Amino acid sequence: MKDMFFGVKYMEEKMKLSKIEKYRLIRLTVILILLFSGVASAQVGRTGVPFLLIAPGARAAGMGEAFISIADDATSVHWNPAGLGRYPLTGAWKTFQGSEKDAIQEIVLVKNNLPENNYRQFDIWGLVNNKLAKWDGIRWMTGSKQQLKAGSSLKSLLVRYTGLEEDAAAPYIDKLARQNNTVTPEEIDSLKTRILAILPEKYSYKEEIGFGFEKLNKAWLELRINSAGIALIRADINAALADSVPSAEKLDKIAFGFDRGIAAKGDRSIWIPYDLILPDSINCLGSDEENVFVGSNSGFFRLEPGKMRWTSFTAGADSMLSDNITAIEKAGRRTMYIGTDKGIMSFTGRAFNSYPSDQNAPKGRVSAIAADGDRNVWVATGSELYHFDGLKWESSRDKQLGVGQTLVKSIQNFYGEFGTVDYTKIMAEISSTNSGLGDSATAGQIIKLPYRLGYRGDITALGVDQKGRVWIGTTTGINYLDNERFYHFGYKIYKADTATTVANVAAYFIPDRNPTKIEKLSILIKQYNSLTSDDLPKGAQVLVYANALGTSIKAIEPLSSKTTVVATDQGVVEYDNGKWARMHGSDFQGSHVSNIYSHSGEMWVGAGNRVDIFASPKKQITFMHSNYLVALASDIYYEYFSFVLPTKEWGTFGVGVTFLSLGNQQRTNEVGDALGGFYTYEMALTLSYGTKLMDNLYGGISLRYINSHLSDAGAGRERGSGVGSSVALDGGVIYDITRKLTLAATVTNVGPDISYIDADQADPLPRKLAIGFNYKLVDSPFNKLSVIGEATKLLVDLNHSFKTEINEIIPHLGLEYWYSNYVALRGGYIYDKIGVQKYFTLGASLQYTSYRFDFAYIPPSNENTNRLGNTLRFSMNAGF
Repeated sequence: MKDMFFGVKYMEEKMKLSKIEKYRLIRLTVILILLFSGVASAQVGRTGVPFLLIAPGARAAGMGEAFISIADDATSVHWNPAGLGRYPLTGAWKTFQGSEKDAIQEIVLVKNNLPENNYRQFDIWGLVNNKLAKWDGIRWMTGSKQQLKAGSSLKSLLVRYTGLEEDAAAPYIDKLARQNNTVTPEEIDSLKTRILAILPEKYSYKEEIGFGFEKLNKAWLELRINSAGIALIRADINAALADSVPSAEKLDKIAFGFDRGIAAKGDRSIWIPYDLILPDSINCLGSDEENVFVGSNSGFFRLEPGKMRWTSFTAGADSMLSDNITAIEKAGRRTMYIGTDKGIMSFTGRAFNSYPSDQNAPKGRVSAIAADGDRNVWVATGSELYHFDGLKWESSRDKQLGVGQTLVKSIQNFYGEFGTVDYTKIMAEISSTNSGLGDSATAGQIIKLPYRLGYRGDITALGVDQKGRVWIGTTTGINYLDNERFYHFGYKIYKADTATTVANVAAYFIPDRNPTKIEKLSILIKQYNSLTSDDLPKGAQVLVYANALGTSIKAIEPLSSKTTVVATDQGVVEYDNGKWARMHGSDFQGSHVSNIYSHSGEMWVGAGNRVDIFASPKKQITFMHSNYLVALASDIYYEYFSFVLPTKEWGTFGVGVTFLSLGNQQRTNEVGDALGGFYTYEMALTLSYGTKLMDNLYGGISLRYINSHLSDAGAGRERGSGVGSSVALDGGVIYDITRKLTLAATVTNVGPDISYIDADQADPLPRKLAIGFNYKLVDSPFNKLSVIGEATKLLVDLNHSFKTEINEIIPHLGLEYWYSNYVALRGGYIYDKIGVQKYFTLGASLQYTSYRFDFAYIPPSNENTNRLGNTLRFSMNAGF
């Protein structure tokens, strides 16, 4: 009550109110005191606009309002702007590093059953050191363990795993047994040969020894060899061999000791290599996000990872075009296009479809496939490019000349720079493709324009973006084709004003005139332009290498209608809305990039012995509504809204709006006459920014505008109104010490005092220091448990004794448990010693995909120490 009295008297002096107005003010002050009693209540009376201390977000409220070290959703605008610079509010590169000996040749993704909606929902499978492998989070695994139940045979396990008939699976039993035994059958046979060689002719238990070795061989096939027992048997045989004439005692010990080398029957864990039934050489991998497909020189294979079951397909048994598989690409939901050394075929999961040669389907070895649905498929064979629209295959574009269009102009437009530089050669090719075509054509005439004339070199990679453009990577650079024409990159046109030489052209583009560089560029110019002479006549035009976009292309991955990532021989570059730039965030050497995968804006890059993943951020919004002091008034409520916007190059920005309704008030004059009503409220608008400062360290800053509207006009003779405004700054840092431990600190509401009528009686803002930690006790895909701690201290009126200042520190403690990212439970405790407030908090969440609904509740207890008891809060957070 002392704080309440102080607050009333303070505002009386400011506004010189009438007796009736004093009553209204007391009501308002009581509301404010009750409202903020759970937030540093002993110190709030010394500050203005204490509504800034209300904790937004029911998630934080449920864990004792300890949140600055988490700050991973849109409420970080309030709690800690450094969270904006940290994943998942900012994109981040994650590196999965293999061993130095690992060489990743290709990667594919398969959806797992983890309850995630980000990159963790996919398992990474790869062709590593020419073996099929799966990344387990730490290393590449080339197999998995399966349980062999007691009474089950290795053959039955193999039949289930391989999908083969018993007779066909039999040859793999020996291979699998060798993988799971520390003793080879050759070692057992060697022991048998050595002991039988020294057995006396009349030894009584010769048959028992022979039968013992038969039991060992059977146990070896059943994976029941006891290595320690085999060592004892080996020692006994060596001991017998050491004597010139082995004693009967030593021989008997061998004859009746074979059971030592055989383990008891029971469930056993069997290691099964993924490539058990695969040939030694693998050409390519593919995925439909449910299965892994493997192409080899001797067949096509499908692995169902969930069941760990293989299915084999061959040309002889399954009507495939060829057993030599060279490329695999998904098109549509279920269709896979499969390239072979004899052309292209499609696979729907059950049957293969080959395309007759008279349909102009690709012929020869397929080098690349790209598809945007099963009606927009592009296939490359060497330097030839084919398109399939769902009905027919074409290796050229049909161009119908319009009125006023000339053949020359149409060719130059369609082929871009090539149409200008190489018009004569291109025209000769077009004439041979279109029989009867002269030097000109008439309006309405349809001309076939071969795709192969729009790029140079053999095709190494293809990609189709959301605009339907096909990206063509070759041994000489990157190009793309849209509905109108080809576009080329990495080269510049040079036109000779006078007769010159190739060397002079090269020297023109080498500023330092380095002879070695000039010679190399001269060779490139001649090769790229197919020049047979070093001389260039006046007016001749050539294309000159300009940058890395003109080198051999390793991989292409369109991310959206505007963005495409390209791995060149000299690095990874990004085409973004018409501009090329090096891809930031991770250090790639293009020559080591095997392939690039993307899904929902996230990207996986296989490079050398590692996989780099770009974990994409999402925009987030959050909204919270909470009614306060319902028994006192129905128009007192709190609203909070925030929005987070990640940007590609500038970090992440956020905006937050805080609004507190204090209800309708009645205005009266000095004698108590009613003069009408007015509405009281307080609000703040916050702009935030966060970014990564260095590895594991993140920082953020917020700018806040504050408006406190307590009255529309002054009382009596007072001029002005009970409206004040101010601005404030917040700053915060987050430091991930380890994968499990995070530290954080914030300083908030730093700014000029807020005043209403009398500037000399301005109130300080509720400046606050907070220090916290988050420790992940359990961090598994299905279970996550964190303990969160925080200490807060208002930085206002710091002239008390040291003991008092320490006592004013308010500890917050919270626990948060997530099950499967669907359900969360929370608990917390807040202890304000000076303000005599101590109470528990409870919370829960329900999450579905990117939508989360949070609830918090403060159980009722002693009213003197828990004035917010029985308060329920609700908030919603959504990502998109």
